[in-house]
Amino acid sequence: MPHMIISGGVNTETKVGGKCADPMLMDELGAKKSKMTQLYTTPLFPSQVLDRLELKGWKIVAMGAYPNGELAWTLHRDETPTPTAPPMSGPPEYSEKPGPPMY
Repeated sequence: MPHMIISGGVNTETKVGGKCADPMLMDELGAKKSKMTQLYTTPLFPSQVLDRLELKGWKIVAMGAYPNGELAWTLHRDETPTPTAPPMSGPPEYSEKPGPPMY
């Protein structure tokens, strides 16, 4: 289950991903990796990053605020499609008839 955290303030650059983030996705966001913190930073505003990630299937699952005014969002994306159960068509079929009751 992939999760990602992004953080930033109103009208500021945005920190996104971490050292294990998908480099292709970070490139699409215009994010560059910091050598010191191993975090990616993009010049996009947080709202722009959230909009782009939503188009890629990411959903916000939590949001919080720091005392300094910075906001943080936790996002999640399903990697596998949700399996669908086959339609129910009645009682199950048995390959053999049941034997006599065992007492």
